[in-house]
Amino acid sequence: MKICLLFLVLATLFLSTTNSFQIDLKERQEKCISEEIEHDSLVTGSYSLVEPKQLAVDLIIYDPKHHTIFHKHTIEDGKFAFRTDIHGDYKFCFTSHRQQSFQASASTQRIEFEFKMGSEARDYSDIATKEHLNPLETEIRKMQDLVLEIHEEILYSKNREEAMRNTNESTNARVLWFSILSIIVLVGTGVMPNYKLTLPNVHFHKDWKTRVKTWFDQPARKTRRKQNRIKKAIKVAPRPASGSLRPIVHCQTQRYNMRIKSGRGFTHRELKMAGISRHQAMGIGIAVDKRRKNRSAQTLKENVERLREYKEKLILFPRRRKNPNKQDSKRELQKQAKQVKTYMKVRYPERTIETRVIPQELRERDLAKERRDKIQKTKERLIKIRQGKKK
Repeated sequence: MKICLLFLVLATLFLSTTNSFQIDLKERQEKCISEEIEHDSLVTGSYSLVEPKQLAVDLIIYDPKHHTIFHKHTIEDGKFAFRTDIHGDYKFCFTSHRQQSFQASASTQRIEFEFKMGSEARDYSDIATKEHLNPLETEIRKMQDLVLEIHEEILYSKNREEAMRNTNESTNARVLWFSILSIIVLVGTGVMPNYKLTLPNVHFHKDWKTRVKTWFDQPARKTRRKQNRIKKAIKVAPRPASGSLRPIVHCQTQRYNMRIKSGRGFTHRELKMAGISRHQAMGIGIAVDKRRKNRSAQTLKENVERLREYKEKLILFPRRRKNPNKQDSKRELQKQAKQVKTYMKVRYPERTIETRVIPQELRERDLAKERRDKIQKTKERLIKIRQGKKK
């Protein structure tokens, strides 16, 4: 029994969790004390400024996730207490700054700081009063709490040791398999033929990394374009979401002039023939191009018909509801109006292939022989021309 009591007394002396510090702070300086504290541990402490009080000091306590637990501005003498939620390093930070109420010629400020953890932080005098314990029972309660803390510390060390042992074993196994794989790769490389050590055909002699272009943002750009189209449609409603009406024009150059596409805008002549002024056209969703000229009667006619059709389908809203114009549509039509995405789209004419029966005369002709005879006649004609030039 005496040996057990002696062991508990020695453990109490060596495992004491009381920490006392004296900290000297200069002006606008911060000093922190870090301590590793277990989960669900009681922490109490006290602080005081040593005379003369020359600087104002702030105290901030942070948990391992850098969340503020305790914050006190312009401390003098005081105490704090809290219970930890997680295991880790807790920081006690003191920051000094000048304040008008303190002396002007401030150099350093000394702080006395003390904090306790676990069983040392508990107020056993209060416990003895509440539970009516005598001094011997109080000391036994202290030793009991200390033994529980030692037991928890041993269990924590055991779990840490087990986790480190598992980590070491898994690392050793990975290194072993990596070594075996490396040996297999080396043996395979040595057995494979070397093809007379031919060099690879390297095409990228220049610094191609500075010239290459990547397009990894295509999915995001697609989504952004769709969102912008929706925003634009909401903004211009009830007008068409696809924009202004465009004319039908033919492509440039002799090679592509049979194809049609949507142009930049209608000419003044086309608008005049359709009975629309150019100033009115820009206000009712018709694109106008003053540079384009009409050189084809067919295209002119198509665009005029296109404008007239658009004019018949058009529903005009008044710019001022209280004072509508004569050209504005009726309220019944305005209520029936719905926004469309695309309208009067330029459609390419469908090509139709004409088929006919081959007549009997063409079937009886030897077209290949006629082709050979024609080539022979051309050669004889060219020979006569060349001989005449030589003479």
